[in-house]
Amino acid sequence: VQAEPILGEPAQLQPLLPAEIEVGLDRLRQNPLFPPDLNLIDLGWEFCRPNLEWLTQATAEARAFSWHVGRGFFSIFFDEYDGLKFPYIESITCHPIDLSDLLQDIRRWAGINSLPSIAWNALSNPQLTQSLTSACYHMPEGRDTLYLFERKKL
Repeated sequence: VQAEPILGEPAQLQPLLPAEIEVGLDRLRQNPLFPPDLNLIDLGWEFCRPNLEWLTQATAEARAFSWHVGRGFFSIFFDEYDGLKFPYIESITCHPIDLSDLLQDIRRWAGINSLPSIAWNALSNPQLTQSLTSACYHMPEGRDTLYLFERKKL
C-alpha cells in the first residue's frame, strides 16, 4: 500500500538516538501489531527479526524514529526505481489503537522531506487494513498484486 505525503504539517517524530536503541528494539521485539512468527523487518524482498545490528545501522543512517516520545517506533528503507528513491516502512510498532495516527505522522514526515509517497508492504490483516484505510493508505492505481512468501529454515 502507499499514501501521498501530507504537506505543511509537523510530525511528532524524532530521530532515534543511540541511547534509545535498546528501548526501541525491545518494543519492536514485543510488537503488539503482529503475531510473533510474523514480526519481521522488511529489508526489501528480504526479512529479518528485529536485532541490535540492524537497528543500530538504521539509527546511524537516520532512518529510525521515535514517535510521541517512545509511544511508537518505526524505520524506513529506500528502494530505487528509474533513478528515483521511494521510502518504505521497514519496521513499525505502537499500540494498535495508535497505528492510524502513527501512519498519518509518517505521511507528514514524507511531506517534510519532499518525498513523492510512502509505501508499506503490509501484512494482510483486518486490524492493519482498518488503520491503513483510516490513515488514507491505498493500493496504487493498477496494482492489485498480492505476494505470498514461504518461510524456510536454513
